[in-house]
Amino acid sequence: MVRTGSSDDVVGAHMVGGDLEAPGEALEATRVMLARFPTSRQQIALSSSRGRWLVRTGRLDEAILELCDGLDLCETIGRPGERLELLAALVDAHEGRGDLAAALRTLHVATTQQNDRAADRRADLVSSSATPPTTRSSTSTTSSV
Repeated sequence: MVRTGSSDDVVGAHMVGGDLEAPGEALEATRVMLARFPTSRQQIALSSSRGRWLVRTGRLDEAILELCDGLDLCETIGRPGERLELLAALVDAHEGRGDLAAALRTLHVATTQQNDRAADRRADLVSSSATPPTTRSSTSTTSSV
């Protein structure tokens, strides 16, 4: 579950309790609210929560579409951090459909992206420590009396 708001808490609580109908109502209320007051971060969270719920209820084709929409939004607005959770749920959906090849492709993408991001962070760290720090030129103000 995404940990970004009260609707996620409600969805998670119902799912843990085994009530799979109530989360649908909370997710729909969240969707309506986001249609009125859209925020990218919350739309990604909704795609993730709704996708996981759809997987859990066996609506796997809908889950794949929802999760792919969330992934597209992550790509559009440059939010790679949220991709891993969406990709993990997408793997579950593909496995549920018996499409192990698609599940493996999704896992490969997730692993490659994670490794690439780690390499980029290391490269940034190495390059920032290799460049000498900039020095401030200090101008002294002396007054003669």
